[in-house]
Amino acid sequence: MDWSADGQYLRSTDNAATLLYWYGPELKPFTDHTGFFRDTRWGTESVVLGWDRKHIFGQGFSINDCNSVTVSPNKVALVAGYDTGDLRLYPYPAISDQMPCKIFYGHCSHVMGVKFTQDNRYLISVGGQDLCVFQWRHIQARDNHALQQASHLGGIAMRAN
Repeated sequence: MDWSADGQYLRSTDNAATLLYWYGPELKPFTDHTGFFRDTRWGTESVVLGWDRKHIFGQGFSINDCNSVTVSPNKVALVAGYDTGDLRLYPYPAISDQMPCKIFYGHCSHVMGVKFTQDNRYLISVGGQDLCVFQWRHIQARDNHALQQASHLGGIAMRAN
């Protein structure tokens, strides 16, 4: 779920691959929103559906395979977390099937959450079944981005009681 930058609107998705919009203060759904939100600035970028991220499903994945998405604060990179346990780093916006992505492994099961830090230096990923939280260093170059496990920080493993 994402809030608009002005706090007036929400957007979310459902399991039927529908992008839903809501009027925030009253939580009223928009039923006819064609084009209405085209120029809306979003304060968060975690919804898995959208024109600016349509390529994340172009490699044999469906909406149910992708659990989490985040866009870097400087709007140049997008990371998606999948049921397969991997993270995929795309240039933002990820709108063409010809755009390359880089795949990073760390989790042994589905990735439930991803989020860039506000300073754009790190990415945090949260696993599901593996109960792990990883911190990745976001390495940025002019036209090249990568993630590297921050070895000095490592991951945090948790155990269910």
